[in-house]
Amino acid sequence: MLNKIIIENEEQLISYLKDAVEAIKTKENPEELNKYRRIFKKTVPLTMRSYVAAYLIKQAGFTGSASGIKKDIRNRMHSSAIKQGFKSAHIPKPRVVLPEDGATSIFIGIGRKRGIFPKDIITLLIQGAGIPRDHIGGIRILDNYSFVQVMNDEADTIIEKLNNSYYRGKSLTVSHSRKPSDDMEEQTDFEEQIEEKETDKPFTEETYESQEIVNEQADISEENI
Repeated sequence: MLNKIIIENEEQLISYLKDAVEAIKTKENPEELNKYRRIFKKTVPLTMRSYVAAYLIKQAGFTGSASGIKKDIRNRMHSSAIKQGFKSAHIPKPRVVLPEDGATSIFIGIGRKRGIFPKDIITLLIQGAGIPRDHIGGIRILDNYSFVQVMNDEADTIIEKLNNSYYRGKSLTVSHSRKPSDDMEEQTDFEEQIEEKETDKPFTEETYESQEIVNEQADISEENI
């Protein structure tokens, strides 16, 4: 005579299966599930499908015990957190766009050849000049120089605090990239010469694109000041 099999915490198993049904109805991707269904239906005879489903539950290690359920829930939550964290890390954050009539461009005498990235410029302005992150606009990194959009009323403060300061062991040059009296569309001859040597791309292309690296790799907060 076969021994009678007793499933402990049967009510919890029932609840678990009901949750699975609800998840299939409301959360899971039907197209993805259909891929598994097609294989299941193709492989398992109709009269055996409920037995195979029961066998899979058994093999999955569901004992009906509270500890088994908690472990399964923890695993699901951990997996979900990892997936969500991965997605969040790859969602670009909105770029800071400063108003044209309230912003200006400053010149910083460091660039790609010294291993400079937009995150470095942002860190420099936040920690070295006390500028809030949302007051730092477009950043363009060239080989030997960089240009940064900042608020008009903060440009002189940045220059005063950072010009002739030491950065990575060398004296730093920081100045207006345009004369204060110039029209916003007119560049100085010095900047034009740099532009001709470096690139013909529009101002926003290179490191507005690179700002996604900033958002993904180094979101500098004022807690680091």
